[in-house]
Order: sequence, then C-alpha cells, then structure tokens
Amino acid sequence: MKNIIALTAAFALVSTVFFSCASAEQKRIRELKIDPIDLSSVADGSHDGEFSYGSFTYRVRVETRAGKIDSVSILDNRDTPHAKKAEGVVARVLAEQRVDVDAVSGATTTSKALLQAIASALHSAR
Repeated sequence: MKNIIALTAAFALVSTVFFSCASAEQKRIRELKIDPIDLSSVADGSHDGEFSYGSFTYRVRVETRAGKIDSVSILDNRDTPHAKKAEGVVARVLAEQRVDVDAVSGATTTSKALLQAIASALHSAR
C-alpha cells in the first residue's frame, strides 16, 4: 500500500514538472515576436525554412519573385485540428506580403511556429 502511495505521489510530481515546463515553452512561443522582413532584400527563388518547437519541426517552402511572396507551402505540420487551423496564417502572409501578421485565434502557438519557419526561409534567402 505504501508503494502505491509513493508511486502515485512520484507520478503526480513528475506530471506537474512536465506540464509546467511544457506550459512555459508554449507561453514563450505564443509571445514570440516575428520580426518584419524587407522583401526587396530577398532573392528570387524557392526557399526552405524550419522552426522547432517541442519535439516537432515545422517546415515550409516559400517561393519569391520580384520582392514578393508568391506562395508558401507547408511541408511539415502537426496533424491536429489546431495545427490545421493555424495554416490560415499562410493566407494572411500572402495577402499582406509580410511575416509579422496576426496569429490565427485558437491556434496561436502553431501559427507562431509556422510564421517563424516562413521568416527563417526568407532570412536564408537574403
């Protein structure tokens, strides 16, 4: 009986530590500032970018031409409803021709991860 109580207490402690660390990282990503990028300094072509968060790496391909973002393809995204909802940031990036757009409400963390991957792709093309 004492072993069960000890195991339960240990599990509760480990769970609390794990979730508080995950929560801190999630908060950091939600508050992540996406810096604007001068598209006139980005070379024409196809540019891949990525951003790692948790145990997952988000990957995108950005096509640019004449100082404009022509397309953004999401190569790797999580397969969850929030992650799929976050893909809405791509339409915002294309419409506004900038990476520092608002995140999708209800999918802020993944939106920020995708935006950072897009920014990474554009930075690599400068």
